[in-house]
Amino acid sequence: INGEYEVYRTTDGGETWTLTPGSALPNPVNIDEYGYNGGNVAYGNSFWFVTNKGNIYRTTDTGITWSKFTTPLTDFSATGTGGDMYFSNENNGIIVKRTGAYPTGAGVEPSYTLYRTSDGCETWDAGSPWTGNLDRMQLAYVPNTSTIVATSAYTTNGRFGSEYSSDNGATWNTIDFGEVQRGDVALADGSTGWS
Repeated sequence: INGEYEVYRTTDGGETWTLTPGSALPNPVNIDEYGYNGGNVAYGNSFWFVTNKGNIYRTTDTGITWSKFTTPLTDFSATGTGGDMYFSNENNGIIVKRTGAYPTGAGVEPSYTLYRTSDGCETWDAGSPWTGNLDRMQLAYVPNTSTIVATSAYTTNGRFGSEYSSDNGATWNTIDFGEVQRGDVALADGSTGWS
């Protein structure tokens, strides 16, 4: 709206919504920058949304004020590159960056790089190659831990299953491997989750 992001805020569980003043948000890079419907994360009073220019917009006070941060990505959802963001709490999270087109089934796989933050996305580490199973890219943190669970939405036999990392994605351990499709995953704590 007039060169500003359109962000609405609720304080009654979604019954009513109020437009956040454009002055509360940093300006887009230019008129070509836009946010994506997917790839956004909420935790506590914090919310992050991503853009086609590789930026993250973050609020830590339930949407009253906002800050903009750059990332190692140039776009969060382009054909040749993209990424997904996950947070364990208001400070610790990861971005999984994809370089190359999505798998085509012709044996051509993109490469993935894992970036970590410990300050809510203000800074990111230098990145390291993804060491998890490339078929299992549906991720969720156990809240307030460095444990990530990865599942697979593939329908091809032998690509199903799940695994976990207890060190923020540095190493991975198989939970199950076989013929059960897991799909998206969400975790309430270290022993309760959904898929």
